[in-house]
Amino acid sequence: MPILTIDMSGLTHKVILTHISRPGGMVLRTKEVRGWTKYLPEVGLPFILLGEPLEKGMGLRRVNTSEVVGLEVAGDTYMLKTKTGSVYQVISERMVGDS
Repeated sequence: MPILTIDMSGLTHKVILTHISRPGGMVLRTKEVRGWTKYLPEVGLPFILLGEPLEKGMGLRRVNTSEVVGLEVAGDTYMLKTKTGSVYQVISERMVGDS
């Protein structure tokens, strides 16, 4: 069986995604996900990142929100509201070596 490889060359931002709230008080598996993304949050699209694994020795995990319907930007901090009513904070750090 071939080993899965991930090309991370296009991932230009190191990010921290923090879950702030969700309708009905539902809880996610983790409140915070640290990872990498190519695209910062945009209205009309889901926010997608490759996150650190939940357990050591495991591969990266793909994490995404539902469609972003509201967005506030202050410097490198993004507050986003999704179609399902969840609210997240994304803090971005441009990776070294990228223009």
